[in-house]
Amino acid sequence: MPKVSIIIPVYNVNNYVGDCITSCLNQSFKDIEIIIVDDGSNDGSSETIDTFRYDNRVEIIHKSNEGVVAARNDGLKIAKSEYVFFVDGDDNLPENAIEKLYTCLDLHPDADFVLGDVMLTDSDNRPIRSAITQGNGIVKGEDNIFVSVMQTQFKSLCAKLIKKELFNNIRFMPEGLKVGEDLVIFFQLALSAKTSVHTDCIVYNYVQHNNSVINDKRQHKSKNDNLIEMILYFDKILHSYKANINEDGNILLKRQIIFGISRYIFVENGAGKYKKLIKEYLSKYYFEDVKVKKLMKEYSKAFATLLYITKFSPRMWAYIYKLALKLHKK
Repeated sequence: MPKVSIIIPVYNVNNYVGDCITSCLNQSFKDIEIIIVDDGSNDGSSETIDTFRYDNRVEIIHKSNEGVVAARNDGLKIAKSEYVFFVDGDDNLPENAIEKLYTCLDLHPDADFVLGDVMLTDSDNRPIRSAITQGNGIVKGEDNIFVSVMQTQFKSLCAKLIKKELFNNIRFMPEGLKVGEDLVIFFQLALSAKTSVHTDCIVYNYVQHNNSVINDKRQHKSKNDNLIEMILYFDKILHSYKANINEDGNILLKRQIIFGISRYIFVENGAGKYKKLIKEYLSKYYFEDVKVKKLMKEYSKAFATLLYITKFSPRMWAYIYKLALKLHKK
């Protein structure tokens, strides 16, 4: 039985998926299996994936398109290892990534998570910025792990060893969600984990593409309703896991809801058809919550102050905030 199952969901990333799979096969830690889930690609990715059948550590699933959450779940179903490691098909790994993480696991065999740092790179794998850290040392207890996760910059299922059995505890599986699906799952995993270990070694190269969803305003717009779905999932977590979330975690999750609402208003240039819901959540989780307001001010006093405009006009807030960003760049 392999010690680590690497799961790669793939959808239309033919320019990158070969490098991704090769980087997994070339790991210095050899006791792995690689499960590639082709989620209905139609750009040649399927054919590229099939060229890797020569390695007996590779398992390939071809399926119709259902989204990244379903693709990962299909990989989990056949994963043989106690720990899984997710890689997106357009990213890649340093050669010693799994070795570094598993060394930590040898030292802390009770760990539910082992997290490493992340390097943001361009399409040619050149570093864009310094490493994104995912945590600090050893963290014990569900409350503390959740707070630690909420404070990391890279809230993703990637770049970490995760004990597979944690997925049995998930109450809300956001299949079909296209924005924030990682957050919805990762937050729930953190609320059932008992021990988390962080190493400051870079274990993941996150490739930033010019045509990525983050940079494509049209895709942002088309997926904006998903932001509301994401916020509703956060609200479900806030209430369903109430007994598991301490005060610090409660405040941080509410702040995450406010960030999601702000992003929706920003892209939508107003509140649109969700005006009533947005007004309710802003009031409940921000204007009426002194601790969340304080935390938001610590993040950005200017941003926190500008949010008050949403009380009167979300559209006006979007306009003024965009203008402020333009002036800040000049």
